[in-house]
Amino acid sequence: MNTSMLIRRFKRLRQNYFFDRRFGAFIGGTKKTPFAHMGAENTANIAYEELPPLFRDGLRPGEVLVDVGCGKGRVLNWWLDTFPGYRMYGIELDEDVAAETETRLRNYPVTIVIGDIRTLAPEDGTLYFLFNPFNADVMAGFLDTLKKRAAGLPDGVPGPIRVIYYNCLHLHVFEADPDCRVTLIPVPPQFHRAALITIGSQDD
Repeated sequence: MNTSMLIRRFKRLRQNYFFDRRFGAFIGGTKKTPFAHMGAENTANIAYEELPPLFRDGLRPGEVLVDVGCGKGRVLNWWLDTFPGYRMYGIELDEDVAAETETRLRNYPVTIVIGDIRTLAPEDGTLYFLFNPFNADVMAGFLDTLKKRAAGLPDGVPGPIRVIYYNCLHLHVFEADPDCRVTLIPVPPQFHRAALITIGSQDD
């Protein structure tokens, strides 16, 4: 590894550490999932530097944010800092991880939900974030749930439903569905591939 890469990694670790600490504790590291048999991926953290390009267009008024497979809550940290005043959910299958995140963020306006996103997607969720939380089979079930939610959003909640999918290894699930519009999000070359998916009505 060359010197420039080492410097960049150090800067990223430093930023992650101090940003995490603002919300209670450093939450780096990967945790092996006990739910691989259910299609879940290991609990891992995005770096804070990767988030601004994904949300460069900002939010709609009244947006309701849902972090799918929220893990230790780094995306929730960033949302709380960047988009204060918005309603937020974190959905996590691993009960132990979810409990730690809920305890750490207990003084913030975030709702942590423990369980399977296919049955627990919030009725009022409008913008979902994915960091490759599960396999293609689960993704297909998740999309079916979102299509049902898109058809019945509560009054006053902005539609259509949108998904920001980072490290989008199973993007083909959305690309193959005629009810989805997929647009790649431009990101720096060292980042993972990213896409914005709009589900249901294309009218803003």
